[in-house]
Amino acid sequence: YPRSNNTQDRIILVYHGVDLVNKTSFNYRFFGQDDFLKQIRYLKKHFTLVPVQEIFSAKSSAKKNLLAITFDDGYRNNYLYAYPILEAEQAYATFFPTSILETAAKILWADAVDIYSSFLEKFLFNKLLFTKNARNKLYCDTIKQELNPYTMGLGYEEKLRLVELLKKASPLNLENEP
Repeated sequence: YPRSNNTQDRIILVYHGVDLVNKTSFNYRFFGQDDFLKQIRYLKKHFTLVPVQEIFSAKSSAKKNLLAITFDDGYRNNYLYAYPILEAEQAYATFFPTSILETAAKILWADAVDIYSSFLEKFLFNKLLFTKNARNKLYCDTIKQELNPYTMGLGYEEKLRLVELLKKASPLNLENEP
């Protein structure tokens, strides 16, 4: 949970998704509904929740302890599971929906990397060996980094190649998923 010792702080808290059961074994960027509700109540108690534009507004410069909630890479779960909680708690949030429907992909590449790699004990990519670590993520000792953060520095074509290689190596088939 965010904590602020400086009452002038302006914080933007980024969420990715909310699910029903807090199943973070595939994707640690998601929270369960119960945990999300607890977080929103905590945030309301310790911060003034505002729309994200107010964080940057000159009018709010005198206000203290501001926090804006955003949802990045917005999937349908943001609407189905997070929005009802935000509405019931009268909490602001800004959603940035994904444009994934404009592509042939069914899920975002970062989520595909998390899901496919969760089934693998080791994986070789770009001459780097990634092996399962204590967090159940593929980790490379050579670069001291997990696979998904490593992919942030890759170009688009390399990311596509990585996802294709992970698909082939993983027993999971997401092609038929809705």
